[in-house]
Amino acid sequence: MTNKNAQKYPTDSVTVYKGSYYGYVRIYSRCPWFNDAEYCVTEDLGGCLVIKKCYLDIPNKALKVGNDGRMQFESEIPLGNYAIDQEESDEDELVIYYN
Repeated sequence: MTNKNAQKYPTDSVTVYKGSYYGYVRIYSRCPWFNDAEYCVTEDLGGCLVIKKCYLDIPNKALKVGNDGRMQFESEIPLGNYAIDQEESDEDELVIYYN
């Protein structure tokens, strides 16, 4: 028996969908990078979304990452599915190009 979500959400991508508030988006990913990420900071560079893990020093703007790799934040990123840039990403930072 195959898992339908495994086909819908690959581990090397991030799915962006509408958030609960105006101007907010939610992301979901099965990427193992999120497994040990408790808090993250997002930075939208206009065409590129950078997500950085927070460790000991957690800034006020840090976002709590859900146990299932979901988080919500304010962004202009279009809704859709985007590949994680494997070359620019590392264990502390994910880079996602959306334009």
